[in-house]
This record gives sequence, C-alpha cells and structure tokens, in this order.
Amino acid sequence: MKTLAALNDIVTPFTAILTATWDMLEESAIFLLFGLLIAAFLQMWMSRSRWGDLLRGDGIKPVLLASAIGLPMPLCSCSVLPAAIALRKQGASKGATISFLISTPETSAQSVMLTYSLIGPMMAIIRPLASCITAIVAGIAETLFSRNNADTAPQNEASAPHCCCGNKPAASESDNPANMSFVDGLRHAFVKVFDDIVFWMFVGFIAAAMIKVWMPNALIDAIMRGPVLAMLIMLVIGIPMYVCAEGSTPVAAALIAQGLSPGAALVFLLAGPATNIGSVGLLRSQLGTRSVVVYLISIAVVSVGAGLCVDWFFNVQGFTVTAHGAHESFVPAWLRTAGAVALLAWTCTSIWRRYFAEQPSPESENQTAACH
Repeated sequence: MKTLAALNDIVTPFTAILTATWDMLEESAIFLLFGLLIAAFLQMWMSRSRWGDLLRGDGIKPVLLASAIGLPMPLCSCSVLPAAIALRKQGASKGATISFLISTPETSAQSVMLTYSLIGPMMAIIRPLASCITAIVAGIAETLFSRNNADTAPQNEASAPHCCCGNKPAASESDNPANMSFVDGLRHAFVKVFDDIVFWMFVGFIAAAMIKVWMPNALIDAIMRGPVLAMLIMLVIGIPMYVCAEGSTPVAAALIAQGLSPGAALVFLLAGPATNIGSVGLLRSQLGTRSVVVYLISIAVVSVGAGLCVDWFFNVQGFTVTAHGAHESFVPAWLRTAGAVALLAWTCTSIWRRYFAEQPSPESENQTAACH
C-alpha cells in the first residue's frame, strides 16, 4: 500500500501538468493557427514592398518606421537577430536597428492571438502598444547618444552571423523573394516560422503548467508583496532568459492565475522575448557596448513604467484579467479540441522535417561549405 501511495504521489503531479498543458493548448491552438495565417498575408505583403530602404539614414523617422514595420513581422527571438544585423549592414542606423530588434520579437500576429486567447483582449491590445513604445524610446535614445559619434554601418558581409534556428546566412532572413505568392507566404508561415517557434512555444506551455502545479509558496508570497517588487523580479527573470513571444505568453498567463498583477506580467512579456544572454554578446560585437547598454536600460525602464501604468489603469477602471478560458462563450469546445489536435499533428510534421527527413548528401554539404 505504501508503494502504491508513493507511486500515486509521483504520478498525480505529472498528470496535473499534462492536464494543464492540454487545457492551455486547447485554449490557444485555434488562435495560434489563425495568427500564422495572418503571418502568411504579412509575409506576402512585406515581400512586395521596399521597406528596408526606408530604414536608412539618421534621425527619428527611421526609428518610427522600424518600430512599425517590426510589430507584425513573423520573426522569433532567434531569427530577428540575423535579420536586424542584415538591415544594419544595408545601412540602417543603430537607432532603427535597435527599434526593429525590440518591436519584432515582442509581438507578432501569432503571439497577439495567443495573448488574446490566454490573457484576454485588453492585454492583446496593450502588449503591442507597449512594445511599440519601448522600441521607439530605445531607438530615439540610441539616436540621441549617437549624434556625436560616427554611425557607420559595417560593410563586411562575411561577418554576418548565422541564425540559430537554421543554417542560412543572416542576410537571407530579410531578403524576401519579390512578388511572393500567397502559397509561398503560407509555406513561410506554417513551415519556417512554425519550425522556429514550436519548440519554445511548447516549453512555455509546459513551464506554465509546472508553475500552476509546483510554484513555490515563497515565490508567490514575494510576488504578492507589492507590484514594484513583482516587476523587478519579472525583469530579473526575463532579461537573461531565452523565451520567444509565444513561449512567454502561457507562462505569463499561469503567473497571473497565481496572483501576479497584469503590469508585472507585461514586464515579463516585454523583457523576456526582447533580450537574452546570447543576443547581448552578439549585439555588442555588431553595435558596440554603449548601444547594448542603451538597449537594455531602455527595455528595463520602459517595461517597468508600462507595467505601473497598466496596474494603475486597471485599478482605476476596475478591470480584471482572467487567465485561461476567457473565450469559451464563442469558441465551441469541439473547435478548440480540433485546433489542439491539428496543432499537435503539425508539430509532429515539424519534428519530422527537422530531425528525420532526408538530410542533404555529403556532396551537397561540401558544395555549401565551399560557397562559404
């Protein structure tokens, strides 16, 4: 009997984690798939516009354009780095590059839909707005600090970093084929983008489930002591962590369910996707130490400021944020289940493509190496 009781004590938490993961998957899958569809439209539109040329030159205008352009782009925290460095090498100012680096990974069509499904419509509106403000402030701060220093974009294309999500050189991330068809856009969104985000998205789901089941009472007590302390804790956790916008959303939803304020959750949603230890080293080599300091300080200050404003606004207006299950009234249960099953099935195809599909022959690999 003792053995059965001990086995039950081990199995029960894991069952609870699997159940919580499935619940979040059901709530978010249909919205995430719809977000990928939007990403396909955006990719097709981006390929037909010469937006890269608009980011060249000094001043505030390129910063504003970079922030606006980056908001809907379907790039994860990994793939945005080579894309931003490619823009920098093409002549974009440091301010525009930093603005693009912040606005792009923090919000995308799929992450906004995921926020809507897990945290609610108010946060789905506030998140991209706060991201845009953070990107603009950081870009303008860098532009102001760079006025007395030469801002010359590096020209050595050979030094362009490779994307950690794939083997293509950095420039290819931002060079879209001209006049891309909608089918090409679908392929980009549901293959390239999905493959980039799926691992960290499920890491986020599982981490969120573990928070719901195993979150220490001491951490809950620390978070509940005050909104400013909670925001600083989220900042310390979010800045060094690698987490994409999709992966951070279920974690934030789980923390809200445990008592975290919406403002503190917003700090994590802003700081987590925009920064991580690996990207800081890369940006330092490409933009310089001073630019990286401006980048990090801007994210920290604006994130906490936005979090305080959100908590104040919610308290004054009497709004509440309900994590999970907020949209059952108009999303039928069968559709949520079908979306979750479809997302799991497509995840299996992603795993097959990346790890089990036929690999390039040694001859083609040698030819590729010769090109580099």
